[in-house]
Amino acid sequence: MAEPYYTKPEVWSRAAPDYEDMFLPLSARVAAVALPRIGLKAGDHFLDVAAGTGAVTLLAAEAGARVTAVDYSDGMLNFLREKLKNKGFDEVVTYVMDGQSLDFEDNSFDAAGSNLGLVFFKDPAAGLREIARVVRPGGRVFITSLSQSKPSVFASLIGKAISRVAPDFEPTGPVARYRLASQDEMRQGLEGAGLRQVEVQLSDVVWPVGDHAEYWDRWVMGSPPSKAAMQQLDSDLVSKARAEYVALCRQEAPKYPDGFPIPSVIGIGIV
Repeated sequence: MAEPYYTKPEVWSRAAPDYEDMFLPLSARVAAVALPRIGLKAGDHFLDVAAGTGAVTLLAAEAGARVTAVDYSDGMLNFLREKLKNKGFDEVVTYVMDGQSLDFEDNSFDAAGSNLGLVFFKDPAAGLREIARVVRPGGRVFITSLSQSKPSVFASLIGKAISRVAPDFEPTGPVARYRLASQDEMRQGLEGAGLRQVEVQLSDVVWPVGDHAEYWDRWVMGSPPSKAAMQQLDSDLVSKARAEYVALCRQEAPKYPDGFPIPSVIGIGIV
C-alpha cells in the first residue's frame, strides 16, 4: 500500500514556504504555551522532534538550552537553519531524521518536545516511545495537538463551507487527522509510552485573523494534511466553497476581535 500523501517528507519540503507563512503563526502560539510547562533551564539539552521551521527550537534556544532539532523534511529544516543563522544561534544542531526511529543513544537529553508534529506520524506511539527512550530518567516531555473533540472556528467554517456546496462529499483514501487530539487520547498516549505524572490541558490559543482567501488557497488547498482530500473536489465546487468560506469567516470575525480561538491539547509527562 502506498504511503499516505501527508506522511511523505518531500511533500512537507514542498509545502515549507506555505507552512512558514500560513501555519507557523499558530504553531508559535501553541509552542509559547507548551514549552514553559516543562521548566526548561539554561544549559539543558533539549530535543525538538518534528521541529518544522522552528517555533519550539527558537524559543528553547532563547531560553539558553542546548538544542537539537530533528525533522524528516530537509525543506522544513532549511527554513529553520536560515533563522538560526540570522539570530546567531550557531550552537543549535539540526538533523534530517525520522522521529519514529531516532538515531540517538538512550538518555541523551534532559527534555524533549514535539509541537503539532508527532501527531501526524504514521505511528505516533513509536514516536512517543522513542522520545521516552532518549530522554534521561526524570526528564520532562511535552506533546501538543489540536483538539478534534472541540474543533476550532477555522475547522468548523471549512467544514460548513464545503457541506454547503457539496453536502455528500466524502474524500477517499487515507484522511489525515490530528492524533492525540483529545485529553483522554493524549493521556493514554503519554502513559502508554511509559511517561509518569502525566498532565493534560486544553488551551485556547488565539490566532489573529489574516487574509482568509489566501489561507484557503495556500493552506486549506495545499497543506499536506488536506491537499489530497481537497483535490478530489471538482474545481467549480472548490471555487464555490472558497467563496462560502471567506464569507463565513468575515461574518464570524467580529465575534472574535483578538482572533479566532484554536483549542490545543497540551500533554506533559516525566520519563
